[in-house]
Amino acid sequence: MAEKRKRCSLSISEKQQIIKYVNENPVMKRIDIVKKFEIPISTLATILKSKERFSEETGLPLPSLKTLNKFVRKISCLAYGFQPSTFNCLKERCQSIKDSERRGVLLVDEINLYENVTFDSLSMKYNGFVDLAKHTPHEEKNMPADHTLVFMVVTFRGRWAQALGCFLSRNACTSVLLRKLMSMKILLYQ
Repeated sequence: MAEKRKRCSLSISEKQQIIKYVNENPVMKRIDIVKKFEIPISTLATILKSKERFSEETGLPLPSLKTLNKFVRKISCLAYGFQPSTFNCLKERCQSIKDSERRGVLLVDEINLYENVTFDSLSMKYNGFVDLAKHTPHEEKNMPADHTLVFMVVTFRGRWAQALGCFLSRNACTSVLLRKLMSMKILLYQ
């Protein structure tokens, strides 16, 4: 009768110790590592296969790429304009930090893009057309965008930056449109 394999359950700190040892001794054979830590070769293979999933700072296992992709699919990244949820999150964040870390600057950056219209099968919408929220000129509504305008807040002393909104435009934004969007952003940000 064949001998049944024994399962070897290790704590996260033991797995980290093995990963650290393997990284420090890359030429060492697996059989020697198995003998040193007294674990089955299959356990070592599993640890080495998933070593990039372990966070070095916290020691907690990170989600797999498949799980991360599943979460990201649920996030709407193609929402142009200013999203109220972004400003609500910023309000909550600012309540928990010092006044000195709240001070910052509002940045505006315009970037030239290639014209590219794509179809998103999840939302069943076409993306890549001019989208300036309620300020989109009627004659540009169905034209492909070739510029994006990004609004962002960056703190002076804190270690964070946050994109507040982005807009797709045809050619560079005019000063009139930029003034309207800036005033809209400032009203939402206060």
